[in-house]
Amino acid sequence: MSYPAVRAVVRRVRAAPATPTIEHRLTIRLRGDTFTVVDTDGRSYAELIAEATSERGLGWLPRTIEDLMDATSAAHRPPPAAPSEFSGDLASGRGTAVEAGREPREVPAELLAPIAGQVLAGDLAARVPTKSVEHLGRQCAEYRFTLTGQEDGRPFRSNVRLLVADELILLREVHDADLDGLWTIAEVIELELG
Repeated sequence: MSYPAVRAVVRRVRAAPATPTIEHRLTIRLRGDTFTVVDTDGRSYAELIAEATSERGLGWLPRTIEDLMDATSAAHRPPPAAPSEFSGDLASGRGTAVEAGREPREVPAELLAPIAGQVLAGDLAARVPTKSVEHLGRQCAEYRFTLTGQEDGRPFRSNVRLLVADELILLREVHDADLDGLWTIAEVIELELG
């Protein structure tokens, strides 16, 4: 895979019942075979990979009382002094993870790549755009669809809206179809190409 040359700052806001609304920012840099992701809130690999790969499109969600307490505490905690940074080179297969001031550790690049790839539109050939809109001064194709499946043995339906320009997802809105207070919005707020 060869990435386009991109620097994107993504603001991600998530709301879930019984927890405070949480906002995070990521800076994603892509070029050729390489990527770097900086999370200013110092979140862990586990949190970021759940955000990027969740089948529901909503990221990590609290499921237990302990999870709810952790989510509430995290929402009120100031960010750590150091960000987390994840980088990789797909050609060599080597990646590095530095979580909130910890020592760097080597990780296969393919395990980190989904975190960087969340701004890439991927294969939307089976989907038909609903209309054209402007976002960040760019003409975007708007896509709307529903994700369905099973999570922890229970069915889910997530309504998704994407704004895509130049093969990049500039806005991703995901709302649980059955629970009004459960949603995530990931929006590119700064974009540099080249």
